[in-house]
Amino acid sequence: MLKQDCSAAQMITEKLPECYAAYRGVFSKTESDKLAPHGDHDMKIELYDKPTLGFTSLRKQTLEELLTCKK
Repeated sequence: MLKQDCSAAQMITEKLPECYAAYRGVFSKTESDKLAPHGDHDMKIELYDKPTLGFTSLRKQTLEELLTCKK
């Protein structure tokens, strides 16, 4: 275990109220990097048609404005 992990675990132990001791793993960096197991609550998203979204800029600028920004 890395020194940083040890100091983080020690800090969690010192500051976490005893009533939340069962949830100590929630604050662990290594545990938070793991995905939750799949279950019945997982949803699958199916698209009916092929997406037809195109590209458009968020801000419409004139050529003069674009050249000014480029400078």
